[in-house]
Amino acid sequence: MVALRSRRLETLFGVTLDALASEQIQSLVTNEVAEEFDLDFKRELYGNKDADRKALAGDVAALANTAGGVIILGVEENDQAVAVRADGVDLSDAEERRMRQIIASSTAPVPTFDIIKVPGEGVSSRGFYAIAVPRSIRAPHGVIVNDGYRFPKRNGSTTRYISESEIADAYRDRFNGTEQQTRRIEQVESEALARLDIGAHAWLTVTLVPELVGSMDVAHAAYKDFESSMLGSATNDILRGHGGSTFQRARVGRRRLIADGGRSNALATYASAEYHSDGAGAYSLRIGALSDGRRMMQGDDAAERQVLDDESIVIAVLTGVHRLAMHARDRAAAGGNAIIRARLSPKLGSTDIHIGYARGDGLAFGETWGSSSTEEAKSPAETVVDIDQVADAGPSLVAVASHLISELGQNFGFAEMAQLTPSGQIRRQYWIPQMLPLIEQWAQSNGIELIDETLG
Repeated sequence: MVALRSRRLETLFGVTLDALASEQIQSLVTNEVAEEFDLDFKRELYGNKDADRKALAGDVAALANTAGGVIILGVEENDQAVAVRADGVDLSDAEERRMRQIIASSTAPVPTFDIIKVPGEGVSSRGFYAIAVPRSIRAPHGVIVNDGYRFPKRNGSTTRYISESEIADAYRDRFNGTEQQTRRIEQVESEALARLDIGAHAWLTVTLVPELVGSMDVAHAAYKDFESSMLGSATNDILRGHGGSTFQRARVGRRRLIADGGRSNALATYASAEYHSDGAGAYSLRIGALSDGRRMMQGDDAAERQVLDDESIVIAVLTGVHRLAMHARDRAAAGGNAIIRARLSPKLGSTDIHIGYARGDGLAFGETWGSSSTEEAKSPAETVVDIDQVADAGPSLVAVASHLISELGQNFGFAEMAQLTPSGQIRRQYWIPQMLPLIEQWAQSNGIELIDETLG
């Protein structure tokens, strides 16, 4: 489900788009609802003639280029664009695939969209399609017309093609939006890092900034719900329900909700979560350290050599990406793509940084994969991904985390961190025996494949 959250449409239907049922669509007729800039009715399915294919692509692009919205197939309107009948259309997987292929092949860049089937009452083969399209920060989206591209936009309840000067303005807005998103992630990350106690330990911080900003109301009721859900809860997804560290403090910051681990220290000592009202956020976890066959002593600031546990890094990235995407989608109703950044912060005083492991099969405790200088270790990994792909735990989340952890590992001289695969699987062989059952349980609960592959 794409992240199209519109208060106007949700008020109109009485539910979110992913909860649409036949009765909500029938109510469009009962209430004599008219088409608007974000609502379009079609009595029939789009045909397969060139003109029909262009119409489908153009209608989707127009919504993406304007304010987003939804196209309802199966609703007939009159001359005043008011819904008068809702007889539905035939539903099939083949028709959904056909529409997706038309949009993908006839627009550039392809807008974010989703096609939602809404079965009719008692008749699963007939009902309605709702094509949901969020406003796009990558606008303008062009439609192929006569060997070239034209750029449609909603104008009230109709669609028009924009002028050359408007196209130039739209491209300028796109580039400005990307720059603003980059500046925003640097700001959010910098503020989050300033709250961490890095005197004795290393940290991994994941930061997310959505392209389509949301709006979370930082009010008393919202804070109390946040406080109730965070205090005493596990700081990472894998250990949820199995002990481990928990959040101990929750509070309100300027346009954000904050939770961390720590009691008397003003800085976070082992975990920190900052959820901003616009859907941005930062999630930080302390990284376990291995050194010369033993745990590094807490508070050993004099030790220049630091070996960071690779499994702790993987778990921190998985958890951070997942929880930040959930916040963006579910609390702030942000959507579209997001920039996601992962950054290691070695403890103060460390000049010789390693990533290591403590697994069996004859490997020495604390054996290292590779080493890096402090500045190299701090170089962030970054990717861009659709928020909906990672807001639910699953193979897509694992694939994105695989990209980020491997890019971090490249700072240390090796090509790929071994625990996760780029196709969204988990490799069993690269987890210590104490952790493997928890990894397996988490993976099986979320439809993630476990494999016995090893890296050569």
